[in-house]
Amino acid sequence: VFLNGGFPARQLRCLDLHSGAIHWTRELPQLSYASPAVTDSLVVLGANDGAYRGFSRETGDLVWTYATYGDVLLCAACVTDSGWAYAVPGGDDFRLHGWQVADPQQVDGSWTLTLADPDAPTDYILGKQLAGAAPTLSGDAVACLVRFQYNYWRNGSYAYVLHERLFLVDPATQQVRWSVQLGTLETTNLHEVPALGHCPGPITISDGSRSYLVVSTSLQAELRFLDVQAGTQLASFLKVGAQWGAAASPAVANGLCFAN
Repeated sequence: VFLNGGFPARQLRCLDLHSGAIHWTRELPQLSYASPAVTDSLVVLGANDGAYRGFSRETGDLVWTYATYGDVLLCAACVTDSGWAYAVPGGDDFRLHGWQVADPQQVDGSWTLTLADPDAPTDYILGKQLAGAAPTLSGDAVACLVRFQYNYWRNGSYAYVLHERLFLVDPATQQVRWSVQLGTLETTNLHEVPALGHCPGPITISDGSRSYLVVSTSLQAELRFLDVQAGTQLASFLKVGAQWGAAASPAVANGLCFAN
């Protein structure tokens, strides 16, 4: 079992599944809230210094460091069977990152794609930030859900405009196939802004003939089913009157879809 220590520890730990005994512990340069991603040989973990690191699964030795200028926070990496990792570190970094898990420093070992909000405000803003979730593989594409936050000073007080959007990206061409806006919010109350720089991650399901992306939004209590190929909405379920959107990703078990 691999887990980070969480606040206030700055550690990655490997525990024996049966006894709970600590196999190895590695100190981190900064706190980590993100879940580790595990391959046959590596443990990939993001930390709040904006970097993702690959550690040896057997010894815990540091193998490589992949630096971004994002916040990371809860934004874990998605690692695929084809040997690539994808992440949206968020904060001031508005990019989807892709890198080869074996060695991100090699030629053609990494790439980035800026995620643009087509509905971004055009008037003056004090600043903007990006919140994200762990991307998910959907067929040959990567799906990532992000929230754009724009900060204003209006009529003597702060105001916040938020847009949440789902992107489907082709990693072979590093191009956006489609994107869909999932929710918006404008408020002067900071307590209404979702915390921790986090969005509920999308999941992919299939009925054998067709694939779907299942997404929640942190801005309203709604669950949506989207066609992977076109991004069109096939079904949605809205909890009318609910004050908060979702914080956790949907889950599927025994033919049922669960969302909080």
